[in-house]
Amino acid sequence: MNPAGFGTKVGAHYRLDVPARSSVILRARLASVDEAPRKPFGPDFERIFDERIREADAFYAGRAPATLATSELQVVRQGYAGLLWSKQYYHYVVRDWLDGDPAQPPPPPARREGRNHDWLHLYNRDVISMPDKWEYPWYAAWDLAFHMIPFANVDPHFAKEQLVLMSREWYTHPNGQTPAYEWAFGDVNPPVSAWAAWRIYKMTGQRGARDRLFLSASSRSTC
Repeated sequence: MNPAGFGTKVGAHYRLDVPARSSVILRARLASVDEAPRKPFGPDFERIFDERIREADAFYAGRAPATLATSELQVVRQGYAGLLWSKQYYHYVVRDWLDGDPAQPPPPPARREGRNHDWLHLYNRDVISMPDKWEYPWYAAWDLAFHMIPFANVDPHFAKEQLVLMSREWYTHPNGQTPAYEWAFGDVNPPVSAWAAWRIYKMTGQRGARDRLFLSASSRSTC
C-alpha cells in the first residue's frame, strides 16, 4: 500500500472477470520469508481448510437445538459468529486523553470540562465485546449485558469475565456507577448487568454447583 514499497500494511489487488452464475476462488497464505513453505498450495492446504470447516460446523451444531431447521440453524450460527467477531481490544485512559499526546500540540482547555473529565480513574485496556465492531467500536455496558446472555452459550468464561470486568475499580466510578459508553460514561443505565449476571449464574451450572464466586464478583456491578 505504501508507494515506497515498505511498511506494516499490505493490500492485494486482483482484476478478475467473473461470468454470470459463476465464482472465482482466491487462495492466499501468509508466512515469513524464513518459514515460507516450499509448496504453499496443495493437498495440505485444502485439508486444513476442510478440517477448520468441520470443526466450525461441529462447534455451532453443539450450541443450537437439534430441532432447528437448516435455515434456523444458519440464523443462530450467524448470530453467534457476529458476537465472536465483535470482540475488540479497547484502550482508553481518560487521564491520558485529557493531558494529550506529549509529542503533539496540547489539547484545548475545554477538554478538561468536556465529556468524561470526571472519570480520571478510568483505565480501559482489555478485549471487550462491542455493540458493532465497525459502526460502534466501543463498549456500551447496557448492550454488553444483553450480549453476554447468548455469549454464555458460546464462551461462558468470557461472558463471566466481561461482567466482572465492568465492575472492577478501574472501570466503575468512585460512586459505584458502571461506565455507560465512551461518549458519556456517566449516563444512567438500568441495572441490566445485575440481571445478566444472575441469568448467566443460573445458565452455567446445575443447582447446588453454580459459580458463586462469579456471582459475588459481579455483584458490584449492581450499583
